[in-house]
Amino acid sequence: MIFSNLKQFFGGRSRYESAVNSSAREAVTGTPGDAEQELSDSARLAILHKARQAAVNEGLIREIVETFDIYSVGDGITPQSASADSASNEAYDEYFSRWARRPVDATGRFNLTKCLSIALRALLIDGEIFIIKTLNEATLRPELFFIEAHRCADTSKEADLGWHQGILFKNGKPAKYRFKLNNDNTRDYDAQHVIHVFDAKRATDVHGVSPFQHALRDVQDAKELLALVKQKGKLQESIAISLQSDRAVSQGNTAGLLDIGTGSKPADRTDPALLHRITGAKAFVLQQGEAAESFAGNSPSPEFFEAYKNLHKAGIAGLLPYEFVIDPSAVGGAGVRLVVGKAARCFDRMQSVLIDTFLVPVRNFVIGQAITAGKLPPAEDWTECEWATPKSVTVDAGRDHAADLADVQNGLITATDFCAVRGRSLARDMAIWKREQAMFREAGHPLAVNSEPGTRN
Repeated sequence: MIFSNLKQFFGGRSRYESAVNSSAREAVTGTPGDAEQELSDSARLAILHKARQAAVNEGLIREIVETFDIYSVGDGITPQSASADSASNEAYDEYFSRWARRPVDATGRFNLTKCLSIALRALLIDGEIFIIKTLNEATLRPELFFIEAHRCADTSKEADLGWHQGILFKNGKPAKYRFKLNNDNTRDYDAQHVIHVFDAKRATDVHGVSPFQHALRDVQDAKELLALVKQKGKLQESIAISLQSDRAVSQGNTAGLLDIGTGSKPADRTDPALLHRITGAKAFVLQQGEAAESFAGNSPSPEFFEAYKNLHKAGIAGLLPYEFVIDPSAVGGAGVRLVVGKAARCFDRMQSVLIDTFLVPVRNFVIGQAITAGKLPPAEDWTECEWATPKSVTVDAGRDHAADLADVQNGLITATDFCAVRGRSLARDMAIWKREQAMFREAGHPLAVNSEPGTRN
């Protein structure tokens, strides 16, 4: 067994050079395992701690988080029920809309759009968030109770019973979740009451991890390099002059010139404090035979700026195009459309994660509870739903709008899709249009139209 591990460590002999470790490179230790083995609970919490620190203090991380929030969540993501019964669809959407506009969390502070933004930020920074589905004790109204990732307790000692990093698995499926309370006790929740919002990357993932984890070192290096340059610049700019003196000082230092314990008179010397008041910068005194030389160097050099840029590129890689977040002027023409198109796909993918892991379970919880309570009509396929997301980012909104409108007129895309990409609902727009037309006809307004398209009264 020991020989086998050593052979795995050193790579052995292999036709594949990447499998063989070299003294010129850092060795990759350990052996492959399931996701929970490669990402231990202590490692996950360490990454979470560093990611939160970076999100608070690093401008690059904050910019990426805010950009995702603006384009992925925006004004909210709304459901469009798609059951076979159109009347039920309208009732479901209206009920969910009323529920979502009011505070939906257990603390009574955040509506659904704000909760969606909180879940998105947790995905980007913590890698995951847990939501408990509850009912208000007084009104039986559905509510959401958020639990952050650090509270999922480590129960690795009970792995033989099926617990893995705070989650109990039975037959490969989560059965219970365990969370730490403020008094250091724990509480277990059945999996049917818990929504675990995270973006799984591997089939054996137990927890999510911040997508910034690969960037934390690079971002910290860039910050420390910039801090050194700023500190050096402040030091160089703060020292204006030095006083050169050929008078001997009995103490062997500059105390005589500064009139500290020597008995010398102010008239016999130049006062550094006076120079400081005149120049606004620091002044210091040198004796005969002493000299002060500034180590100016060429910092910040072009190499520094290139290294700083490359560290930020490495930090943002895999999340959004660098040019989209940091330097849009670096590309032009077709390159702009390529960058914006890729960014739009990144936002779309994040929306898909939020819809699949957060919004779908929440809608099913809210609508299902209302159907059970007799507040909504039952439908066999009541869980069927489409989602209208905020308008996608684009380079030329006017041209894209005209092209999409032409596609609708030519039957290449549906009016439902046309409204969906703009964060609107066709059914809701048609209902509003009907109400407006009824008011126009009643008032004899010239905008009122007849039943025949394209004709006016």
